[in-house]
Amino acid sequence: MAERVSHDQNFKNLARDFTREIAEFLSPEILEGMGRLIDCKLVNQETQKEKLKDRHFVLDIPILFVFENGTLILWLLEFQEDKYKFSIYKVAHYGIDYMKAHPGAIVIPTVLFTDRRKWRKDVDRVLDSSFGEKNYIHFEYQKIRLFEYQARDYFDSTNPVVMILLPKMNYEPEEKVDVVMRAMTGLFRLVGAALFEKYLDFIYTYADIQENEQEELLSLLTEKEDGMLLSERIQERSRYKEKYQTIMNLQKYKMKPEEIADITSLTPEKVREVLAAGDKGLDLLIGKDATKH
Repeated sequence: MAERVSHDQNFKNLARDFTREIAEFLSPEILEGMGRLIDCKLVNQETQKEKLKDRHFVLDIPILFVFENGTLILWLLEFQEDKYKFSIYKVAHYGIDYMKAHPGAIVIPTVLFTDRRKWRKDVDRVLDSSFGEKNYIHFEYQKIRLFEYQARDYFDSTNPVVMILLPKMNYEPEEKVDVVMRAMTGLFRLVGAALFEKYLDFIYTYADIQENEQEELLSLLTEKEDGMLLSERIQERSRYKEKYQTIMNLQKYKMKPEEIADITSLTPEKVREVLAAGDKGLDLLIGKDATKH
């Protein structure tokens, strides 16, 4: 049974770890022509309620850009994997609430659609209500579709967000392994070990790499000048993932940590730590080699 993927949390983490870089890629105009940027920070995701009984509105990522000339831009970034769950009315509500909370800021609502499929019909783009010569309500947002980006156009990017998102862009099926290889090697060059390990799973998840493709990928990596080390890291990660899955499966059979340790060549203490960490257990194993010597 396939693991359930939390698209929402995956993309929120991406925006938190690479706040400026994601803006530079998706909305570069925000950072252009405003002078020197002096601050870039995430603001409260939950809008203020009028009454205690009112329901919360939580936006994916509201980012406030502060420029030296005093300009404030509030970029409201919403991630949407399933276009059928999208509501322009909800985005409009977010925009109005954040305009109220930050009256001195230019508010730019943006929706990033991340599904990799062709659309027969577009989503709603504008809300408009006019009568006679007067326009009473007008709302629109910035719509971005990753599938409209051609992956090959970004192979040489120096932005880590671009490398991470390459598998969500547009490419032919036979190009998938090459796209993934470029995403991995590019990210490997651009970020430290901790962030690379974190987003290697992101790349694998959204590329949906199969076993035969994994073998081709590792073969291609070994041919690259800087690919051998990366290939070894990926194979090591695969071994740790198998070890982690073994620990979690054996736990279901009520096996003791000492018994699991004998099977997995870990210490009983490390097995207990992995079990206690739950979903974070794999990161714990990768972060520190716990194998008995």
